[in-house]
Amino acid sequence: MTKTLGDLAQQFAYLNVPTGTIGIKLEHIPFTRDEVRKCIPEEKYQRLISASSIKKQGQMDWSLLLPMVIAIRPDSVPESERGLRVIDGQHKGVKYLQSNTTDPYTCCVLKHPLKDNEGQDYTLEKCEYEEAKVFTALNTWRKKLTKLEEIRAGVVWREEKAMWVQNVLLTLNLIVDGSFGSQEDKALELKGFYQFWFMTVDYPDDMSEILKGYRLWEKLFGKKGKYVNGTALRAMVLLQEFIDTLTNGRKKKFYTYITEFLPTAVSQEGLVKPYTDRKSNRYVLYDILGRYKDYCDAQGFAPAYCIGEQTLKDSIAISSKFSDPRL
Repeated sequence: MTKTLGDLAQQFAYLNVPTGTIGIKLEHIPFTRDEVRKCIPEEKYQRLISASSIKKQGQMDWSLLLPMVIAIRPDSVPESERGLRVIDGQHKGVKYLQSNTTDPYTCCVLKHPLKDNEGQDYTLEKCEYEEAKVFTALNTWRKKLTKLEEIRAGVVWREEKAMWVQNVLLTLNLIVDGSFGSQEDKALELKGFYQFWFMTVDYPDDMSEILKGYRLWEKLFGKKGKYVNGTALRAMVLLQEFIDTLTNGRKKKFYTYITEFLPTAVSQEGLVKPYTDRKSNRYVLYDILGRYKDYCDAQGFAPAYCIGEQTLKDSIAISSKFSDPRL
């Protein structure tokens, strides 16, 4: 059931957040182009302006242009320190001016008082103190979207890469956080979404490779677990692709080891636990190859059944994705 803000406020009443208000109430005031042009970002606490950020934003979009937060300082401060001071949103102001629109830009304005609580003139130091405090709070409270949140939102506006991620989840019958992905009764929970997302980037629009890897995951870990480890799944996709580069007896022996012996020796969590970065699937591959080498030595296999240096070179020649991540 959809909840209102009133419902949510009641739901989180247990947090015991203090009632009442503090601080200076911001006013919403429309500014002309000329007024915005005269605004001054305060260098003492502002970030440096980022050319890449301005370029990345592209053409100004009114629906995305949130208000700048601007301070108006009183006449009690030195004349050179007065004017409209940008507390937060200097990139937004630049974007507005570059658009050449003549429509006004509504901003949130903090008007410093003429006197402090003790009846003294408001000083420059007090103005900067309050402005820097607001700047810090605004930029600390903002929580960057997680990759899962970004993808979920992307599905709503049908962003292509987000739709691909959702398609993979639906095809594999996986669900994340109990709400995103497959809604089938037998859907498995996916843990480790970031590595799963890496996998969808590794194999854009290539469901066949992902499906082969998922079937390998099922053979190794499907009977023991009630969820899918995203790092393990991504590693299995690469492992299956590596297996496909092998031939004859070597391929058969290695596949038998992978499907019959490996899952008795290690769980999906144990196999991937040390690895968390972008190259985790390659680290797992080489961990498995090391285990197989020890197995071959223990079994006394002939070289034709082992995976030696030349076999690895041949696979790497097919694709650099099989290269050793430790080198």
